[in-house]
Amino acid sequence: MSNDDNKIELPSRVGKKYKKPNTEGFERQDKKAPAHARAQKERKENLICTPQQEQFCQEYLVDFNIVGAHERAGYAAASRQTNAYHVFNHPAVQKRIRELLDARKNDNDVTIEKVKASFLRIAEKAESEGNYAAALRAYENLGKYLGMFTENTKQPDKPAPDEKSINGELARLLHSLGMVGGVKPEKETIN
Repeated sequence: MSNDDNKIELPSRVGKKYKKPNTEGFERQDKKAPAHARAQKERKENLICTPQQEQFCQEYLVDFNIVGAHERAGYAAASRQTNAYHVFNHPAVQKRIRELLDARKNDNDVTIEKVKASFLRIAEKAESEGNYAAALRAYENLGKYLGMFTENTKQPDKPAPDEKSINGELARLLHSLGMVGGVKPEKETIN
């Protein structure tokens, strides 16, 4: 028997050095990724909400109820409360809610000029219609808004009364009420 007879033939791949895949240009492969994967990456990097998260934000602003908004946005019912808070605390959702609230503030521009003009218009209309109570109330609110009725509630500086003057004033009041020493004298009855 020769040594050559004891050799077992190995498949052609066995024994060859394994070649690692080319990881160079991994970023290029990312660009060739499906559109939904690219959109997901962009949303994550730029804090952009998914359509369902956007719906959650809109529903949240209706009543500021996290669980209710989660349900109305179409999320699954399993573990609704826990999942609702996860969605609510997502950075993209928080950013979008802040944007929507800021937009809402800007839509409700209530200025000093608008308030004054409104009070004045209401007061004049009520007065011309003979509704003096409404006119008075509108003028009163306008005056309060403008700070016209600030009263000085601070008393003028007076020295604090001492014990002797307090006792003297108390004795005078008791005497005028017919009470001596804090006790009203009993009337004598004639039998």
